[in-house]
Amino acid sequence: MALEMLRSGDFLNPRLHPEVPHFTKPPLTYWTVAGSIGLLGHFEGAARLPNSLALFGTILLIAGMARRLAPGCERTAGIVYATSLLPFVAANIVTTDTLLALFTTLGAWGLVELRWGLAHPALARLALWGGFGAAFLTKGLPGLLPAAGLLIAAAATREAAPDRSRRPYSLKACALFLLLAFGWYGLEIWRQPGLLDYLLGKEVAGRIGSAEFDRHAGLAGWFEAYGPVLLAGLLPWWPLAVFRARRGQRPAGCAAAPGADRFLAIWLLVPLAVFSLAQSRLPLYLLPLAAPAALLATRRIGPLGRDLRGRLAVLAWVALLLTVKLYSGSHETNRDGRALAAKLRSQLPYPPYEVLFVEDSPRYTLSFYLDCEIEEIDLATVDRQRSPAYRPVAEPLAAELLDPEPARFFLVPRWAAGPFASELAALGATSRRLGEVDRWAIHLVDSGPPG
Repeated sequence: MALEMLRSGDFLNPRLHPEVPHFTKPPLTYWTVAGSIGLLGHFEGAARLPNSLALFGTILLIAGMARRLAPGCERTAGIVYATSLLPFVAANIVTTDTLLALFTTLGAWGLVELRWGLAHPALARLALWGGFGAAFLTKGLPGLLPAAGLLIAAAATREAAPDRSRRPYSLKACALFLLLAFGWYGLEIWRQPGLLDYLLGKEVAGRIGSAEFDRHAGLAGWFEAYGPVLLAGLLPWWPLAVFRARRGQRPAGCAAAPGADRFLAIWLLVPLAVFSLAQSRLPLYLLPLAAPAALLATRRIGPLGRDLRGRLAVLAWVALLLTVKLYSGSHETNRDGRALAAKLRSQLPYPPYEVLFVEDSPRYTLSFYLDCEIEEIDLATVDRQRSPAYRPVAEPLAAELLDPEPARFFLVPRWAAGPFASELAALGATSRRLGEVDRWAIHLVDSGPPG
């Protein structure tokens, strides 16, 4: 979507392809990636930079909250979050969840300052509601689930802030939230008839109550998606926190924040309960909850690195994480767009303008590596469930062939070779088979070199 924004100059309407709108998520993440690529150039580092900066910002905010909730353990809180498996892995993926974690943590920082801190109340309220608004503009309604947990946690710890001047609401802060959260949505709903019904029906009700998105629904799906994250997401720190808690060890500074454990537990558990009930689940959905988990662990672990053995252990873990990162960057997977792009380049006679996946899910990452359009093609003779009328992801082959586009290559899965050839013949078109890559045959249809 970020590349489509740069190509078209349209930054309001996210698109997978010039003809395929994509309103599954609001555009803030795409704006950051597009801005980074537009400023720095078309390379992987530019695409990943916004998430790297988001991780760094989240670390600083968590350290800032630890200043109030676990005094003397600010560095520990930052290290715990930065070196936990879940945040570290997520920061190396171009995903909305790392940016979402930043904004929900910004909102949490504002709330913590209002409850236990010394920051100016107006600034803290702007951070609170500005963070929540940006979270909504990052991921829509799911972005507000951690925010809901925070507000419930705030209501449960009112005794921590008896001064009414530090209440969490103000007209300016709420106006900022409404502008960030609903400004883009309001404009697009006004411009796009049917969008509101789609968002409420599919993206909200469909994801919460049905398995139509095929994302780990049911009890078994919960264990598949969230079980590994809950067990390993905060490694290596949660076992150490449990060990010290069982021994009755507790940093002295933690007593300075009454109600903090309750606040952090509610912030963690309320969104987790809602994510668990929803039938659309992915592991990274839990990333924003790593912040309260890291702070809870910090309040049990206490200051790190006071002895040589502790420092060496932290350095060894960081070295292991970096080694895994280097290995994963060079290890090819079946979803690796970079590897698939290299294979295609070796067989295409000239750079593609468009790569079309026939009756198969498109690999949109190819758009980045081949700098071309990616599209899905439907065959009229194949009977299968189609995308909703409002969101036509695939274009019929007949309609595609009406467009005189240069350098257009079709990737046809083996099972669809017969129907593809038959439909081409019925349309009076011919194709030339150029080769094969993975499970697809490469076809050039009625198209010559660009020129």
